[in-house]
Amino acid sequence: MILQNEDYRERGVTIAIDHNIRMMKADRRGWFYKKWPGLTSGTGREGELEKNLEGHMKYLQEEGQQLTGNEMLLPDFWKVKDAETKLRQWLTVGEHTDTIKYIWDEFNRKFIRTGDLFEDRDFYLEYHRQFFLECLRDRIDYVELRCGFQDFAGGQAAVQHDVILNQSPDFLDVLEEARKAAMDAYMEEARGSGWNPPYGEIGLGVILCARRDLDTDNPDQRLKLMRKLDTAIAWKIGPYGKRIKGFDFVSEEDRGKTSYSYYKDIIYGEVFDGYEEGSPEEGAFKPLKLQYKLIGVSRMEVMELMLHAGESLWMEQENIIDAKIVSKSRIGHGFQMLEFPSVLMDYLFGRSTDSPTGPVLEVCPISNQMLRYFPDIRNHYALMLMKLGVPCVLCNDDPQILENPGLSYDFWEMYMASDGGLMMVKGLVFTAFVFQHQDRKELPLSEWEDGIYADCLQDFKEKYWIPFLEEMAEYFGEDEE
Repeated sequence: MILQNEDYRERGVTIAIDHNIRMMKADRRGWFYKKWPGLTSGTGREGELEKNLEGHMKYLQEEGQQLTGNEMLLPDFWKVKDAETKLRQWLTVGEHTDTIKYIWDEFNRKFIRTGDLFEDRDFYLEYHRQFFLECLRDRIDYVELRCGFQDFAGGQAAVQHDVILNQSPDFLDVLEEARKAAMDAYMEEARGSGWNPPYGEIGLGVILCARRDLDTDNPDQRLKLMRKLDTAIAWKIGPYGKRIKGFDFVSEEDRGKTSYSYYKDIIYGEVFDGYEEGSPEEGAFKPLKLQYKLIGVSRMEVMELMLHAGESLWMEQENIIDAKIVSKSRIGHGFQMLEFPSVLMDYLFGRSTDSPTGPVLEVCPISNQMLRYFPDIRNHYALMLMKLGVPCVLCNDDPQILENPGLSYDFWEMYMASDGGLMMVKGLVFTAFVFQHQDRKELPLSEWEDGIYADCLQDFKEKYWIPFLEEMAEYFGEDEE
């Protein structure tokens, strides 16, 4: 029963307060982290540390204090007056783009300006080495990176793999090289005095992507999209089985092609099929189709789709519906689910049991703010979705353009904007760790048994959460101020 204003007047403020408290308790029971058995407030030493840290975080939230960070400057540009400012304005989104009428136009121009740089193999290597190093400094030791099919300019390095349809997988090897180089650099930098990754390395998964501007009604573009997805599948079932995690369609949704338009020929199309007889594509893929016995198997059965969907404020944009249907473990962005009650109810019904199966929403709060979806993070849909029990992980989207290194800033914004408290942070980190654990076990979440979940929870607490609590206790002091 929901009391009306006259009821409050007649029955007194005590009744109103009691009803308010009951609604608050019911609301808090729905936070998504409660979906993970055994994850909520700890006991013993863990519980004491959590209570201590919760007090300090609440103090910081009430005082409105912000995190500080260091800027990385480009020394070569110091000789030119205002060179750094000019370069940053050309390559990033920020206050200088506030007057741009349509932010996605400017956002896309940033990508065009840097596109040629990534064709240089050495630049691609160093860029990602710095990226992984930055992750380690922010205590991130598992990354799943969305990236396109990058071709490098000729004459730089011999490609050591067979080329499928003129597309080399060399960029995947460069990412691995960058990962190892960053790990070596970080261990030398830390020299035992800094944070050591509990598993001794930074893990890497790759989600390969195609742009949403490819139109399946155009024969050439449909062929290009099929080739990309089938090439990704060929690599996944071949030498890069552990490295490739999924496939996605990226870029702006509102002016891009819908996920639904990809159903027939792409998503539900038969893997390695649909090419003209006698074409180079048929010649490349037909042997693989026979070798791996993929007759009559759809592409979505072989390659997990982790659709970038629900990044829109238009009610007519229905990609979130298709993402709910075809994505097994992850939906990129996904905040628009709150605008589609049937999708949300269907989603919550599917997660009514305490199961670690997905999909979860990959939430990018700073990106959503910078691209003007939620100028005030306190209004971010993800906060309501988490209260309803939808599990989320935080991600940083396009950090080279939005200048949000690591994940600490995204976590801080979501914490400051919500009433989820320390347990929300714990739930967000654990939800991400579930996928790290899955990667290390090489076992899909759908095949987890109770014992595997228990091991995952224990590893999370022992290797990450309790050490973090102890460090914070040392930083703030054991007692609340």
